[in-house]
Amino acid sequence: MLTAGPTADAAPWLMLPLGLGTLVVSGALLRDLRTIAPPRGNGSFADLAELAPVWLLLALVVLLAMAMPALAVEWFRTLAAFR
Repeated sequence: MLTAGPTADAAPWLMLPLGLGTLVVSGALLRDLRTIAPPRGNGSFADLAELAPVWLLLALVVLLAMAMPALAVEWFRTLAAFR
């Protein structure tokens, strides 16, 4: 979120490659999720529930990315001000 705002202000067309890159990286991570922590069995709910720690970690990363500490937010704003 902090990189998207200044990017959109400077050059709105750069949002397209930024969004595309985010989708490609997220898709690659989720595609390889089964090889990182493969469930045992035939894909039933209980087998997929074994992946809960991985999904919880991904959810935590997304939550922390949106709720950055004030010091990190101020650092990004300072960098954006030098533009």
